[in-house]
Amino acid sequence: MKTLLVSPLTLALAIGLLAGLPLIALSSPTPTTRLAQFVPPPVPPQGAPGQRQGAASRGQCPSTTKPLTALVPLFSGNNPGRSNIPSQSNPILQSNPESITSLVWGSTASARPGFWFYVPYAVQPQPTLEFVLQDDQGNTIYKTELAGTLPGVVGVQLPETAAPLSPDKPYHWYFLVYCNPNEPVFVDGWIQRSNLSSALQRQLATAPPRQKLALYRANGFWYDTLTIAAELRRTNPTDPSLLTAWTDLLRSIGLEALNAEPVVPCCTAKP
Repeated sequence: MKTLLVSPLTLALAIGLLAGLPLIALSSPTPTTRLAQFVPPPVPPQGAPGQRQGAASRGQCPSTTKPLTALVPLFSGNNPGRSNIPSQSNPILQSNPESITSLVWGSTASARPGFWFYVPYAVQPQPTLEFVLQDDQGNTIYKTELAGTLPGVVGVQLPETAAPLSPDKPYHWYFLVYCNPNEPVFVDGWIQRSNLSSALQRQLATAPPRQKLALYRANGFWYDTLTIAAELRRTNPTDPSLLTAWTDLLRSIGLEALNAEPVVPCCTAKP
């Protein structure tokens, strides 16, 4: 069997293309800045029923052209494993049976990852935002109320005071907007932490942010990919290569309609 040797230059060019870095052309064609398609990991056997978009009804939040949206991959269709999810422990899921028709799920390598949402409402200081994280038995392991943001893409980062996610264990999160104190608009989905390979750990240890973005994306770590992309987009809003990368990332999960929405700071934890 012949061994295929890849030169350092070839490898550097490949990584640069994935990360959306500008490359020096070796010939007349102009290199692309588009990222490779996101490679999603397989859906866990127990399934991940969730609701990626929040549907506001009369008396709840104001009507908007774009709904409250979780920036997470969506796997449509019936979920044969949904009966294994202890939905009786999740009253929000019980009251919204339509949410079990979709799988909202992604993987992370982080013990305390970030979660990202598009919020179409002004929150100054109302309505109240709430983030809840539960284990697969419906036990709440982290919960916080937030306030103070403008319409746009916002991130909720698990703090150092929160318990770290255990590897290979699914967790159920909820993000709720209380325009009406008794009837929130919400989205919910699932996350699972996976261990990094030793080779990927070595690559990430010395990689700059744009290269980390490409590495996480190529290995299916959605939440880490999105967190880096969102932070780069927030701090460099006029960078055309980052806008291209951001648009490609949202397009890969069918949310390209949100590509022009600003990434805004969020939020202030309520005491």
